[in-house]
Amino acid sequence: MIEPTLTLVVLAKNHEDLAAFQLQHVLGSVDELILLANNPPGFGGLGAVGNYALDHGRCDVVGLVHADTVLGPGALEAFCREAAAGAVTGIVGSALGAAEIWCNDIHETTGVSTLDSCSIFARRDIGVRFDVEIFDGFHCCVEDFCLSAAARGTPAKVPPASGCKHPGTMWKRPAWIKDYFRYRALLNKKWLGTSFFTT
Repeated sequence: MIEPTLTLVVLAKNHEDLAAFQLQHVLGSVDELILLANNPPGFGGLGAVGNYALDHGRCDVVGLVHADTVLGPGALEAFCREAAAGAVTGIVGSALGAAEIWCNDIHETTGVSTLDSCSIFARRDIGVRFDVEIFDGFHCCVEDFCLSAAARGTPAKVPPASGCKHPGTMWKRPAWIKDYFRYRALLNKKWLGTSFFTT
């Protein structure tokens, strides 16, 4: 079997955060690497960047990760394989009625309702788009993407992978928290009955 190729987009709010990304964990594991400091958001929100990568990436799989995400050895290969096999995948997700499911804590691939926006990997030909009209910022667009994919029969899964983490510093920023709950309300309105919570 031919290994799938990977376009990885690393998103940061400024050049300093982008410079802190641990490149040593991705070099040799990606076929196309895009480093993007997006503040002010001249490239649009996370969904706009994701749609651009899905449209213009040169590889089989597109991955979007926050610059403060740490990817352990072999993690990118695990995410790329899972995405190429037909799932939306990433480091951490939420399942209905369950706590967050982290790739570090599991021994087998586990289905989730949605992924956290710190990381998402999907085939370029998935046939799903980020909804940039409703989710034009940096919150809830990944959750919405996962739910849209599930509605088309594409599951969200977290595979086992060690050494991955995301500090989740949003909760230290009041403006980001307020923004998150505004988008979360829009997500709840679009997908009535969802009961998961992601950060």
